[in-house]
Amino acid sequence: MHYYTLAFFLVLCLPCVAAQMKKILQEACNGELEASVARVGAEEDMDDAMYMAGILHIRSTFALLLEADPAKAVALHRQGKALSATKVPPLAKLHIDGKHCGGLGDLYYISGTPLNMTLRVTGSEPGIMSLVPLSHCRHTLSLPIPHL
Repeated sequence: MHYYTLAFFLVLCLPCVAAQMKKILQEACNGELEASVARVGAEEDMDDAMYMAGILHIRSTFALLLEADPAKAVALHRQGKALSATKVPPLAKLHIDGKHCGGLGDLYYISGTPLNMTLRVTGSEPGIMSLVPLSHCRHTLSLPIPHL
């Protein structure tokens, strides 16, 4: 019986999960941040640890950059790393893969480094405080971006 459940999941659910992650990343890359935030916020806990780690990493990046909440960002990043220590945060991976996203790719990438470093610091309060200047990038994101 368990084999049928596993087969069902692999055949029907995994393509949906991959398509949902692709949609979230595409919206984030296109600067459709409200849509991406809403989509990632609506995701339910799933049995796929890698997928949920990615979702938690995306929520972490948005918490830092859009909500200016470094403590929440670190907590979400920690949860993502607990699910998969090797998962590269999906928004940072956009930059790694050469997708500049109109400059957002760089911002997503540089937000992941201090989050990762904060988890390595014993007594994370100084690490969290080092994220505060980066969290002010949210004000930059709220400004209209001129089309050149």
